[in-house]
Amino acid sequence: MSKLNIWKEPIPEKRNTDKSGLVSMIVYPESADPDWINYLYDSQLKVAISPLHDKDLNSDGSFQKPHHHIVIKYPSSVSWYAYAEIRDNIKAYVHFEKVKSSENIINYLTHDSYTSEGKVKYSKDDIQWLHCCELDFMNDEYIRVIQYIEDNHMYSLRSLIQSLLTGNDLSNRKLVEWITKNTYFADKCF
Repeated sequence: MSKLNIWKEPIPEKRNTDKSGLVSMIVYPESADPDWINYLYDSQLKVAISPLHDKDLNSDGSFQKPHHHIVIKYPSSVSWYAYAEIRDNIKAYVHFEKVKSSENIINYLTHDSYTSEGKVKYSKDDIQWLHCCELDFMNDEYIRVIQYIEDNHMYSLRSLIQSLLTGNDLSNRKLVEWITKNTYFADKCF
């Protein structure tokens, strides 16, 4: 099968000034550079690579082309040109997106979310982490809540919220606000 030339499309004009520190791309192994993972590793950037999605179905029941979802994190916001350079070097699919919520990256990489209903779920254990781990993609509130749960041996959402609301610690009250706005996170924790 011949390699596809889908990565040569220019960046749309409206994105020339857009910046982000976190982006997702799709890589099709059949058309990617054979050394694409080593290229990403050598970049020294934080990269999460999904398991190979080779069981996904199209709406007509046929199999989608096997692919990986990848998420790349820069130390600061950079222009789309920086992402396009990586995309072009690894020959990733032309389309890439700014990641809005780092808390859902694992769900995106494995299809483990309510928005992925009906899709095949892939194992979190098969995610490849380059120069990072899962916590590198999570925001501070997420990490603080997880640490609080572990330190205080919380076994239910109710006991967690009651504990956080005890006392006058404003930062704990802000965590309760964050938890109530991130119910999917809470569902996964308990």
